[in-house]
Amino acid sequence: MMEDRSTYVRVVNHNKDVAGRFNGKDYVFKTGKPLNVPELVARHIFGFGLEDKTSALSRLGWARTSDELEAGLEKLAKVTFDDVPEQVDAPKRTGTAGPPVNAGGTEGGGFSSPPKGPKIGEVGAR
Repeated sequence: MMEDRSTYVRVVNHNKDVAGRFNGKDYVFKTGKPLNVPELVARHIFGFGLEDKTSALSRLGWARTSDELEAGLEKLAKVTFDDVPEQVDAPKRTGTAGPPVNAGGTEGGGFSSPPKGPKIGEVGAR
């Protein structure tokens, strides 16, 4: 469970899968799949919030020399950062509900037409 959402950032990588490590923990940023991580992780792996991204680019293997810097920055531009969205808590299950009940309806939970009979105002209507 995440501690404080304000210290987390949502990262979406639009490159090939990226693997990184921070503080002894491995992180895999799959292509197009959002991942909520502590800001410190995003800073270490991608240079999030830093002006100088060269250390992160080097760690990622995207720019090992100054000649590769522009291509590395293009890859880095394909990684987006956003606030972690607010989570809506689902109602808690109390465990008192039993299994679904078929109250005499049709098999499989389908709908049946109401019985035919005289309409209101017709002879024989109640």
